[in-house]
Amino acid sequence: MSSPRPEREEAIAGCERKGLRTRNRILQAARSVFAGVGFERATIRAIAAAAGVDKSSVIQHFGTKQALFLEAVHWEIPVANIIADDPPTTTDNLVRGMLDAWAADPNSPMAVLLRTSMTSEDAAELLRTRITAQYVATMAATIDAPDARLRAALTGAMLMGIVSQRHILKMPDLEDADIEGILRLITPLVSTLLYPNSGANPMVPKPRGLSDPQQVAQWAEVRVEVGRRIRQLRKAAGMTQEALALESGLSRNLLVDVELGKSGLLYERLFDLARALKVEPHQLLIVGSQ
Repeated sequence: MSSPRPEREEAIAGCERKGLRTRNRILQAARSVFAGVGFERATIRAIAAAAGVDKSSVIQHFGTKQALFLEAVHWEIPVANIIADDPPTTTDNLVRGMLDAWAADPNSPMAVLLRTSMTSEDAAELLRTRITAQYVATMAATIDAPDARLRAALTGAMLMGIVSQRHILKMPDLEDADIEGILRLITPLVSTLLYPNSGANPMVPKPRGLSDPQQVAQWAEVRVEVGRRIRQLRKAAGMTQEALALESGLSRNLLVDVELGKSGLLYERLFDLARALKVEPHQLLIVGSQ
């Protein structure tokens, strides 16, 4: 049997790309709707309208509202990337990772699940199960102190409280605070709770760059350079910000902030952007070119 003609292969690939774009658009719309009105009040019709597709398209891609919700809020806690060989780095990874993730995307799967858990027992149970299985058990195994699981759980509660008051309740003192300022104050407290026997002075924070204005400024310059590089690659690919956001799964607001150097990105998001731009991930980090 002869192989399909190049035109047919291209047509099939085009249909697959269109289907993936539609799927990503529905997921983004679903996260926004679920976060705004909760699981119970959200409807497939409303999600379809927000995504600019027919209700039948949502059903075709996801089947039911429950299945769509489960995929929209699916995320893995990257504990393996958090845990390091030394307590100060682990603490910094944990605290910075939580705050940066929420700042980068207020409608991330994790954020949407937390929002919906306040009005849906099913969502609350899903959140409890995920945090207990993925975070508490694994983090507790790194703690050499009594009540290790309780210490891990209390740390999670502290960080969840901070991000929920900062991004959901929008408490003014937390919402207006600079992330580096929050890190400077909360990191030593988390370190004391998780690693009381580490030998480090709990009142002297050691996260990277928090007390070094020069390093903070250097990272700000890097964000601007990376944002400029992403903008160059996007324009070279002939893509609008809306198209790149849709293709990569990022929100357009986040992409705008990244290109302006106002926000950084987790490495998973860099890989998503590289895939959407059809370049190698390291090409996003080639800075200094004009």
